[in-house]
Amino acid sequence: MTETGLLLFPWDLEREGIDPVMRFAADSGIRTLYLASSYHAGRFLHPHGPQPLVYTPEDGVVYFHPRHERYGLMKPRVAAMARDVDWLEALGSRVDRYGLRLAAWAVCLHNTRLGRLHPDAVVRNAFDDPYWYALCPSHPAVQHYLELLIADHARYPLAAIIIEAFRYMDAVHGEHHERWSVPLPNLERALLGLSFAPTDLLEASHSGIDGPRVRQIVREHLTLFFSAYPELPTGMPLSVQEFEDRQPELRAYRECLVKILDSLLARVAAGVKQTDIELIGQGLQEFNITCAPNHPSLDVLILSGLPASGRPPGKKVYEVLRLGFGEIASPGQMRDKVGSAARQNVDGILFYNYGETPATVLRWLGPVLRGV
Repeated sequence: MTETGLLLFPWDLEREGIDPVMRFAADSGIRTLYLASSYHAGRFLHPHGPQPLVYTPEDGVVYFHPRHERYGLMKPRVAAMARDVDWLEALGSRVDRYGLRLAAWAVCLHNTRLGRLHPDAVVRNAFDDPYWYALCPSHPAVQHYLELLIADHARYPLAAIIIEAFRYMDAVHGEHHERWSVPLPNLERALLGLSFAPTDLLEASHSGIDGPRVRQIVREHLTLFFSAYPELPTGMPLSVQEFEDRQPELRAYRECLVKILDSLLARVAAGVKQTDIELIGQGLQEFNITCAPNHPSLDVLILSGLPASGRPPGKKVYEVLRLGFGEIASPGQMRDKVGSAARQNVDGILFYNYGETPATVLRWLGPVLRGV
Protein backbone atom coordinates (compact mmCIF):
# COMPACT_ATOMS: atom_id res chain seq x y z
CA MET A 1 0.00 0.00 0.00
CA THR A 2 1.23 3.45 -0.91
CA GLU A 3 -1.33 5.45 1.05
CA THR A 4 -2.41 5.61 4.67
CA GLY A 5 -4.83 8.46 5.26
CA LEU A 6 -6.59 9.81 8.32
CA LEU A 7 -9.90 11.65 7.94
CA LEU A 8 -10.56 14.45 10.40
CA PHE A 9 -12.72 17.52 10.99
CA PRO A 10 -11.58 21.12 11.53
CA TRP A 11 -13.17 21.13 14.95
CA ASP A 12 -10.84 18.29 15.94
CA LEU A 13 -8.00 20.72 15.33
CA GLU A 14 -9.72 23.57 17.13
CA ARG A 15 -10.38 21.39 20.17
CA GLU A 16 -7.00 19.64 20.43
CA GLY A 17 -4.61 21.90 18.53
CA ILE A 18 -3.19 21.59 15.03
CA ASP A 19 0.32 20.55 16.01
CA PRO A 20 -0.62 17.81 18.51
CA VAL A 21 -2.97 16.19 15.98
CA MET A 22 -0.42 16.38 13.17
CA ARG A 23 2.29 15.00 15.45
CA PHE A 24 0.03 12.08 16.38
CA ALA A 25 -0.64 11.34 12.71
CA ALA A 26 3.01 11.44 11.74
CA ASP A 27 4.08 9.28 14.70
CA SER A 28 1.36 6.75 13.87
CA GLY A 29 2.54 6.19 10.30
CA ILE A 30 -0.15 8.23 8.58
CA ARG A 31 0.93 9.66 5.25
CA THR A 32 -1.95 12.02 4.41
CA LEU A 33 -4.44 14.06 6.43
CA TYR A 34 -7.88 14.30 4.81
CA LEU A 35 -9.49 17.43 6.21
CA ALA A 36 -13.22 18.10 5.86
CA SER A 37 -13.33 21.33 3.84
CA SER A 38 -17.07 21.43 3.12
CA TYR A 39 -19.53 19.61 5.35
CA HIS A 40 -23.18 19.12 6.22
CA ALA A 41 -25.05 19.20 9.53
CA GLY A 42 -24.69 16.48 12.12
CA ARG A 43 -24.18 15.63 15.74
CA PHE A 44 -20.89 14.03 16.70
CA LEU A 45 -19.77 12.13 19.79
CA HIS A 46 -16.08 12.77 20.50
CA PRO A 47 -14.90 10.18 23.05
CA HIS A 48 -11.46 11.77 23.47
CA GLY A 49 -10.06 15.25 23.79
CA PRO A 50 -11.47 18.31 25.53
CA GLN A 51 -15.14 19.24 25.80
CA PRO A 52 -17.65 19.37 24.29
CA LEU A 53 -18.24 15.63 24.31
CA VAL A 54 -21.12 16.04 21.85
CA TYR A 55 -20.53 18.56 19.06
CA THR A 56 -23.06 19.99 16.59
CA PRO A 57 -21.45 21.84 13.67
CA GLU A 58 -23.05 24.43 11.43
CA ASP A 59 -25.02 23.15 8.45
CA GLY A 60 -23.66 23.31 4.92
CA VAL A 61 -20.57 25.46 5.47
CA VAL A 62 -16.96 25.51 4.34
CA TYR A 63 -13.80 25.59 6.46
CA PHE A 64 -11.52 27.50 4.10
CA HIS A 65 -11.71 30.97 2.52
CA PRO A 66 -13.35 30.75 -0.91
CA ARG A 67 -13.14 33.54 -3.47
CA HIS A 68 -16.70 34.72 -3.04
CA GLU A 69 -16.53 37.28 -5.84
CA ARG A 70 -16.36 34.44 -8.39
CA TYR A 71 -19.59 32.74 -7.33
CA GLY A 72 -23.03 33.41 -8.74
CA LEU A 73 -26.49 32.78 -7.31
CA MET A 74 -25.31 30.01 -4.99
CA LYS A 75 -22.48 30.93 -2.64
CA PRO A 76 -20.58 29.05 0.09
CA ARG A 77 -20.82 30.22 3.68
CA VAL A 78 -17.65 30.23 5.75
CA ALA A 79 -18.13 28.51 9.13
CA ALA A 80 -17.88 30.77 12.17
CA MET A 81 -14.87 28.78 13.37
CA ALA A 82 -13.13 29.40 10.02
CA ARG A 83 -13.59 33.16 9.74
CA ASP A 84 -10.25 33.84 11.38
CA VAL A 85 -8.56 30.56 10.44
CA ASP A 86 -8.44 29.10 6.96
CA TRP A 87 -8.01 25.50 8.01
CA LEU A 88 -6.70 24.28 4.65
CA GLU A 89 -4.08 27.02 4.72
CA ALA A 90 -3.21 26.35 8.37
CA LEU A 91 -2.53 22.67 7.74
CA GLY A 92 -0.92 23.28 4.36
CA SER A 93 1.69 25.52 5.95
CA ARG A 94 2.69 22.77 8.41
CA VAL A 95 2.62 19.49 6.46
CA ASP A 96 6.27 19.62 5.42
CA ARG A 97 7.29 20.10 9.05
CA TYR A 98 5.70 16.75 9.94
CA GLY A 99 6.45 14.88 6.73
CA LEU A 100 2.74 14.65 5.91
CA ARG A 101 0.59 15.39 2.91
CA LEU A 102 -2.71 17.28 2.93
CA ALA A 103 -5.92 16.31 1.15
CA ALA A 104 -9.41 17.77 1.26
CA TRP A 105 -12.66 15.96 1.99
CA ALA A 106 -15.37 17.98 0.27
CA VAL A 107 -19.08 17.21 0.63
CA CYS A 108 -20.68 18.39 -2.60
CA LEU A 109 -24.43 17.88 -3.10
CA HIS A 110 -25.56 17.21 0.48
CA ASN A 111 -26.36 20.71 1.72
CA THR A 112 -29.61 21.56 3.50
CA ARG A 113 -28.65 25.19 4.04
CA LEU A 114 -28.30 25.84 0.31
CA GLY A 115 -31.30 23.67 -0.49
CA ARG A 116 -33.55 25.77 1.75
CA LEU A 117 -32.20 28.96 0.23
CA HIS A 118 -32.74 27.69 -3.32
CA PRO A 119 -35.90 25.53 -3.37
CA ASP A 120 -35.85 25.30 -7.18
CA ALA A 121 -32.42 23.64 -7.07
CA VAL A 122 -33.15 20.50 -5.02
CA VAL A 123 -34.08 16.94 -5.90
CA ARG A 124 -37.81 16.28 -6.12
CA ASN A 125 -39.34 12.82 -6.03
CA ALA A 126 -42.12 11.43 -8.21
CA PHE A 127 -44.71 13.23 -6.05
CA ASP A 128 -42.84 16.56 -6.39
CA ASP A 129 -41.80 16.46 -2.71
CA PRO A 130 -38.56 18.42 -2.23
CA TYR A 131 -35.51 16.85 -0.60
CA TRP A 132 -34.02 19.96 0.95
CA TYR A 133 -30.71 18.26 1.79
CA ALA A 134 -30.11 17.13 -1.81
CA LEU A 135 -28.91 19.69 -4.34
CA CYS A 136 -29.92 18.68 -7.86
CA PRO A 137 -26.93 17.98 -10.15
CA SER A 138 -28.79 19.10 -13.28
CA HIS A 139 -29.54 22.61 -12.00
CA PRO A 140 -27.27 25.25 -13.61
CA ALA A 141 -26.71 27.16 -10.34
CA VAL A 142 -25.69 23.94 -8.58
CA GLN A 143 -23.32 23.05 -11.40
CA HIS A 144 -21.70 26.48 -11.34
CA TYR A 145 -21.37 26.34 -7.55
CA LEU A 146 -19.63 22.96 -7.59
CA GLU A 147 -17.27 23.92 -10.40
CA LEU A 148 -16.07 26.94 -8.42
CA LEU A 149 -16.04 25.15 -5.07
CA ILE A 150 -13.66 22.43 -6.26
CA ALA A 151 -11.59 24.90 -8.29
CA ASP A 152 -11.14 26.96 -5.12
CA HIS A 153 -9.44 23.95 -3.53
CA ALA A 154 -6.73 24.01 -6.19
CA ARG A 155 -5.20 27.10 -4.53
CA TYR A 156 -3.96 24.95 -1.65
CA PRO A 157 -1.06 22.44 -1.54
CA LEU A 158 -3.33 19.40 -1.78
CA ALA A 159 -2.39 15.89 -2.79
CA ALA A 160 -6.02 14.87 -3.38
CA ILE A 161 -9.68 15.79 -2.96
CA ILE A 162 -12.36 13.32 -1.91
CA ILE A 163 -15.57 14.43 -3.59
CA GLU A 164 -18.20 13.03 -1.26
CA ALA A 165 -21.95 13.05 -1.93
CA PHE A 166 -21.34 13.64 -5.63
CA ARG A 167 -24.55 11.88 -6.58
CA TYR A 168 -28.31 12.05 -6.57
CA MET A 169 -28.79 11.65 -2.84
CA ASP A 170 -30.59 8.68 -1.33
CA ALA A 171 -34.10 9.23 0.05
CA VAL A 172 -32.82 7.98 3.43
CA HIS A 173 -30.10 9.50 5.63
CA GLY A 174 -30.37 13.09 4.62
CA GLU A 175 -32.58 15.08 6.97
CA HIS A 176 -32.48 15.56 10.71
CA HIS A 177 -34.74 13.23 12.71
CA GLU A 178 -35.94 11.16 9.77
CA ARG A 179 -38.96 8.93 10.32
CA TRP A 180 -39.86 5.98 8.12
CA SER A 181 -42.97 4.29 9.50
CA VAL A 182 -42.97 1.83 6.60
CA PRO A 183 -39.75 -0.18 6.10
CA LEU A 184 -38.61 0.47 2.55
CA PRO A 185 -37.53 -2.53 0.45
CA ASN A 186 -34.61 -1.90 -1.88
CA LEU A 187 -36.75 -1.19 -4.95
CA GLU A 188 -39.08 1.27 -3.26
CA ARG A 189 -36.19 3.03 -1.55
CA ALA A 190 -34.46 3.49 -4.90
CA LEU A 191 -37.64 4.73 -6.57
CA LEU A 192 -38.41 7.16 -3.76
CA GLY A 193 -34.94 8.65 -4.22
CA LEU A 194 -35.31 9.05 -7.99
CA SER A 195 -35.25 12.73 -8.95
CA PHE A 196 -37.81 14.36 -11.22
CA ALA A 197 -36.77 17.97 -10.68
CA PRO A 198 -37.71 20.29 -13.57
CA THR A 199 -34.10 20.46 -14.78
CA ASP A 200 -33.89 16.64 -14.75
CA LEU A 201 -37.04 16.38 -16.84
CA LEU A 202 -35.65 18.98 -19.24
CA GLU A 203 -32.43 17.02 -19.71
CA ALA A 204 -34.45 13.84 -20.27
CA SER A 205 -36.53 15.51 -22.96
CA HIS A 206 -33.32 16.58 -24.75
CA SER A 207 -32.45 12.86 -24.90
CA GLY A 208 -35.85 11.93 -26.26
CA ILE A 209 -37.05 10.44 -22.95
CA ASP A 210 -40.59 11.05 -21.71
CA GLY A 211 -39.71 12.03 -18.15
CA PRO A 212 -43.30 12.81 -17.07
CA ARG A 213 -44.32 9.33 -18.26
CA VAL A 214 -41.53 7.74 -16.18
CA ARG A 215 -42.54 9.86 -13.20
CA GLN A 216 -46.13 8.61 -13.54
CA ILE A 217 -44.95 4.99 -13.70
CA VAL A 218 -42.90 5.43 -10.53
CA ARG A 219 -45.69 7.32 -8.77
CA GLU A 220 -48.24 4.60 -9.56
CA HIS A 221 -45.95 1.86 -8.27
CA LEU A 222 -45.20 3.70 -5.03
CA THR A 223 -48.85 4.59 -4.53
CA LEU A 224 -49.81 0.93 -4.89
CA PHE A 225 -47.02 -0.13 -2.53
CA PHE A 226 -47.99 2.29 0.25
CA SER A 227 -51.73 1.75 -0.12
CA ALA A 228 -51.41 -2.06 0.06
CA TYR A 229 -48.58 -2.41 2.58
CA PRO A 230 -48.00 -4.83 4.24
CA GLU A 231 -50.23 -7.07 2.08
CA LEU A 232 -48.49 -6.46 -1.21
CA PRO A 233 -50.05 -7.76 -4.44
CA THR A 234 -48.39 -10.73 -6.09
CA GLY A 235 -46.56 -9.98 -9.28
CA MET A 236 -45.07 -6.66 -8.18
CA PRO A 237 -41.45 -6.20 -9.30
CA LEU A 238 -38.98 -6.86 -6.51
CA SER A 239 -35.84 -5.17 -7.83
CA VAL A 240 -34.79 -2.21 -9.91
CA GLN A 241 -33.55 -4.61 -12.58
CA GLU A 242 -36.92 -6.36 -12.78
CA PHE A 243 -38.79 -3.05 -12.89
CA GLU A 244 -36.51 -1.76 -15.66
CA ASP A 245 -37.03 -4.95 -17.65
CA ARG A 246 -40.77 -4.28 -17.52
CA GLN A 247 -40.41 -0.53 -18.06
CA PRO A 248 -37.43 0.22 -20.36
CA GLU A 249 -38.25 3.93 -20.14
CA LEU A 250 -37.23 3.80 -16.48
CA ARG A 251 -33.83 2.40 -17.42
CA ALA A 252 -33.34 5.12 -20.04
CA TYR A 253 -34.30 7.80 -17.52
CA ARG A 254 -31.89 6.50 -14.88
CA GLU A 255 -29.12 6.34 -17.49
CA CYS A 256 -29.86 9.96 -18.36
CA LEU A 257 -29.30 10.97 -14.72
CA VAL A 258 -25.96 9.14 -14.74
CA LYS A 259 -24.95 11.09 -17.85
CA ILE A 260 -25.85 14.35 -16.07
CA LEU A 261 -23.47 13.44 -13.25
CA ASP A 262 -20.77 12.28 -15.65
CA SER A 263 -20.92 15.58 -17.50
CA LEU A 264 -20.83 17.56 -14.25
CA LEU A 265 -17.84 15.60 -12.96
CA ALA A 266 -15.90 16.38 -16.14
CA ARG A 267 -16.62 20.09 -15.65
CA VAL A 268 -15.68 19.98 -11.97
CA ALA A 269 -12.47 18.09 -12.70
CA ALA A 270 -11.45 20.75 -15.21
CA GLY A 271 -10.84 23.12 -12.29
CA VAL A 272 -7.98 20.96 -10.98
CA LYS A 273 -6.70 19.25 -14.11
CA GLN A 274 -3.72 21.63 -14.40
CA THR A 275 -2.50 20.51 -10.97
CA ASP A 276 -1.19 17.27 -9.48
CA ILE A 277 -4.28 16.95 -7.27
CA GLU A 278 -5.92 13.54 -7.49
CA LEU A 279 -9.71 13.28 -7.51
CA ILE A 280 -11.11 10.52 -5.32
CA GLY A 281 -14.64 9.24 -5.95
CA GLN A 282 -16.81 6.95 -3.87
CA GLY A 283 -17.71 4.55 -6.67
CA LEU A 284 -21.15 3.01 -7.06
CA GLN A 285 -23.39 3.28 -4.02
CA GLU A 286 -26.60 1.39 -3.43
CA PHE A 287 -29.84 3.44 -3.69
CA ASN A 288 -28.04 6.39 -5.33
CA ILE A 289 -27.63 7.48 -8.92
CA THR A 290 -23.85 7.92 -9.19
CA CYS A 291 -21.21 8.62 -11.82
CA ALA A 292 -19.91 5.79 -13.91
CA PRO A 293 -17.08 4.24 -11.82
CA ASN A 294 -14.74 4.22 -14.84
CA HIS A 295 -15.13 7.97 -15.32
CA PRO A 296 -11.81 9.26 -16.68
CA SER A 297 -11.78 12.25 -14.30
CA LEU A 298 -11.47 10.03 -11.23
CA ASP A 299 -7.96 8.99 -10.25
CA VAL A 300 -8.94 6.93 -7.20
CA LEU A 301 -12.02 4.94 -6.25
CA ILE A 302 -13.07 4.21 -2.68
CA LEU A 303 -14.17 0.58 -2.71
CA SER A 304 -14.40 -2.30 -0.27
CA GLY A 305 -11.42 -4.18 -1.67
CA LEU A 306 -10.80 -4.88 -5.32
CA PRO A 307 -13.91 -5.90 -7.31
CA ALA A 308 -14.15 -9.45 -8.68
CA SER A 309 -13.48 -8.07 -12.14
CA GLY A 310 -10.09 -6.82 -10.98
CA ARG A 311 -8.56 -3.38 -10.69
CA PRO A 312 -10.48 -0.70 -12.63
CA PRO A 313 -8.24 0.33 -15.54
CA GLY A 314 -6.13 3.35 -14.75
CA LYS A 315 -7.52 3.76 -11.22
CA LYS A 316 -6.12 3.43 -7.74
CA VAL A 317 -8.34 1.77 -5.15
CA TYR A 318 -8.55 2.85 -1.51
CA GLU A 319 -10.49 1.14 1.24
CA VAL A 320 -12.05 2.93 4.20
CA LEU A 321 -11.61 1.40 7.65
CA ARG A 322 -13.93 2.74 10.36
CA LEU A 323 -12.03 2.98 13.63
CA GLY A 324 -15.02 3.86 15.78
CA PHE A 325 -18.68 2.84 15.76
CA GLY A 326 -17.92 -0.40 17.59
CA GLU A 327 -16.15 -1.92 14.58
CA ILE A 328 -12.68 -2.30 16.12
CA ALA A 329 -12.56 -4.07 19.48
CA SER A 330 -8.89 -5.09 19.77
CA PRO A 331 -5.45 -4.46 18.28
CA GLY A 332 -5.64 -7.90 16.68
CA GLN A 333 -8.88 -7.06 14.95
CA MET A 334 -7.42 -3.82 13.59
CA ARG A 335 -4.33 -5.71 12.45
CA ASP A 336 -6.50 -8.29 10.67
CA LYS A 337 -8.51 -5.65 8.85
CA VAL A 338 -5.43 -3.73 7.74
CA GLY A 339 -3.73 -6.95 6.70
CA SER A 340 -6.77 -8.07 4.74
CA ALA A 341 -6.78 -4.82 2.78
CA ALA A 342 -3.06 -5.19 2.08
CA ARG A 343 -3.53 -8.76 0.84
CA GLN A 344 -6.22 -7.56 -1.56
CA ASN A 345 -3.61 -5.26 -3.09
CA VAL A 346 -5.55 -2.06 -2.56
CA ASP A 347 -3.43 1.05 -2.98
CA GLY A 348 -4.29 2.58 0.35
CA ILE A 349 -6.41 2.68 3.48
CA LEU A 350 -8.28 5.72 4.74
CA PHE A 351 -8.99 5.60 8.48
CA TYR A 352 -12.37 7.10 9.43
CA ASN A 353 -12.11 9.21 11.51
CA TYR A 354 -9.89 10.86 14.13
CA GLY A 355 -12.42 12.74 16.26
CA GLU A 356 -15.01 9.98 16.62
CA THR A 357 -12.51 7.24 17.48
CA PRO A 358 -11.96 6.23 21.14
CA ALA A 359 -8.51 7.15 22.49
CA THR A 360 -7.68 3.49 23.17
CA VAL A 361 -8.29 2.57 19.52
CA LEU A 362 -6.20 5.50 18.32
CA ARG A 363 -3.28 4.20 20.40
CA TRP A 364 -3.40 0.92 18.49
CA LEU A 365 -2.99 2.61 15.12
CA GLY A 366 0.76 3.27 15.20
CA PRO A 367 1.84 -0.23 16.28
CA VAL A 368 -0.47 -1.82 13.70
CA LEU A 369 0.80 0.30 10.83
CA ARG A 370 4.41 -0.25 11.81
CA GLY A 371 3.76 -3.98 11.70
CA VAL A 372 2.31 -4.03 8.18
